[in-house]
Amino acid sequence: MHQRETGDGGLIEWDGWADIVDIGGNRGVPATFSFSHPGGPEQPAFRFDFGVQDGIPVCTNATVTAKEGVPVRGRDLRIVRLDDLLVSVVQAVAYRRDPDDPPGHWMRGYGPGEDLRYGVSNRRAAERALAKRRNRSPRNSVDLELVARTWLEAPKDGQEAALMAVFGKSRSTVQRYKRQAVEEGYLTEDEGRRK
Repeated sequence: MHQRETGDGGLIEWDGWADIVDIGGNRGVPATFSFSHPGGPEQPAFRFDFGVQDGIPVCTNATVTAKEGVPVRGRDLRIVRLDDLLVSVVQAVAYRRDPDDPPGHWMRGYGPGEDLRYGVSNRRAAERALAKRRNRSPRNSVDLELVARTWLEAPKDGQEAALMAVFGKSRSTVQRYKRQAVEEGYLTEDEGRRK
């Protein structure tokens, strides 16, 4: 079991190289990992368990434990910004692979001495991986290459209509598909604008 302290008293734990799950962008995370914090003198203790569902890191369990004389209050629950916490924890446990590496060949993304506040590009990559909304189809269920090809081959004023016809989805959904194709590099920003 690997452990990493966060500098504020928190502890991130994950099971080394076991079951690394691809989350896109040549990054992977362990199938399960956790973050715990003992809380402050007037705060309860927290523990969050994480996993991966449909290629998206998600919180699978949250436990808040009162201390003697320190009950759990509503404001204690509002203090935790789960989305921000998840981004930081994913960065801490991330593995990476070169695009030319065979599937399943993962390297530690960061050395054990590095601070959790990584560079902007790493944070953005983690945020993009986590920004997929649970009530929408995951990105990997949409053929973004087909989205890009359809967009580029459609007539000048018929790009959205072409996407709607190919995918059988609403205008707002195909606009989201097109944005995803730009974010994932299947279309450039210029190509993603209407012709």
